[in-house]
Amino acid sequence: MSVSVALCTRNGMAYLPALWKDLLAQELLPDEIVVSDDGSTDGTWEFLSRAAAAAPLPVKLFSNSAALGVAANFQRAMLQCGGEFIALCDQDDRWRADKLRRSVYRLQQSGGGGVFCDGRLIDAADRDLGRRLWPAVGFGQLLQSQWNQSTAWRILLGRNVATGSAMIIEANYLNWLLPIPPGGQHDAWLALLLASAGKLHRLALPLLRYRIHAGQQTGVWNRHPLRRWRNAAKLTATACELEADLAAAAAKRLKAAPCAIAPAVFAHLRAKERLWHRRTTLRVGHGGLAAVLADFLGGDYQRYALGWRSALQDLLCPLGTRSMP
Repeated sequence: MSVSVALCTRNGMAYLPALWKDLLAQELLPDEIVVSDDGSTDGTWEFLSRAAAAAPLPVKLFSNSAALGVAANFQRAMLQCGGEFIALCDQDDRWRADKLRRSVYRLQQSGGGGVFCDGRLIDAADRDLGRRLWPAVGFGQLLQSQWNQSTAWRILLGRNVATGSAMIIEANYLNWLLPIPPGGQHDAWLALLLASAGKLHRLALPLLRYRIHAGQQTGVWNRHPLRRWRNAAKLTATACELEADLAAAAAKRLKAAPCAIAPAVFAHLRAKERLWHRRTTLRVGHGGLAAVLADFLGGDYQRYALGWRSALQDLLCPLGTRSMP
């Protein structure tokens, strides 16, 4: 058994040293740390060079000449990993000392594929915010009780609940999982494919301390509901079309899966693609109340979006979003 940590960085000096200490203090010490830096200018690369030289384990450092973005950067890091298990790692989080040990054990006992853990939310100063990660990403008690290895993909069609920094995957699935389609989020893509194959497992332990801060590129934001509403209402036709394209890409990739995929998965992916195509037309001035009501009453908004909130946003979306950028 060998374990690689795939760490992606970009201007991470504010929090990277604390994370680095956590990685070296793991009860199951990784066999290697693979770092892909996406054009840092704040001293991150210099810190990594010094840390790699002093580390008690192999460290591979890669620097992107041009910024790749989060998903492509993680893809590069994963492809450079040599371990049988790959733990995805964000530069600004904290790891409990037993994170790798417990996650790898869970993955071995469950039959392989991928596993994701829960976490606790912390602020920029490492203060516990009194909230768990799973409820913050919409994976509350009801959905947790509905999680089943044969139907977990149904949950992920509507929202991604498997945060990348909480995931560990088996490397022998990479040839199938990668590449990530343009515009896709690495964690959502990996989670949906693994769950569709019945290979994504949950670990209900807060092994990750997920940091909330103003400088993070992606992730959970502790924002006022009104601000979240305003941002969601700005959903563009291009963004809707991207969601449709990603559903189609997932269906195509699943046809090459290393195991049998239930026919229902393909049917639901086609239905999700249709819904997001229709959401695209709403934003270019076609359709309206009748189309939204039909999709809501048919359950498509509940299955493939955020339910009544998405339906209401489609009805009330500002005129500014009703044009193709």
